[in-house]
Amino acid sequence: MGGVGELQPQGLVKVMVDEEDFEKAREVIIEWEKKIPKKEKIFTQSSKSSYSSLILIAAIVAVILGFYYISN
Repeated sequence: MGGVGELQPQGLVKVMVDEEDFEKAREVIIEWEKKIPKKEKIFTQSSKSSYSSLILIAAIVAVILGFYYISN
């Protein structure tokens, strides 16, 4: 769910192969990862920092609401 066509928009891909095809599939994935531009590889790092920012904002909102609740 949440995919665009056959690929997910977050760059997460799940590959399922038979055991006898594992080594060939691994080679294909390694070659594919070599072709990914560095900009796309950084995406996972920026998503982690975005998640941290969201947690920080939620904590600040919780503190503000806590002060509001205490003052009333």
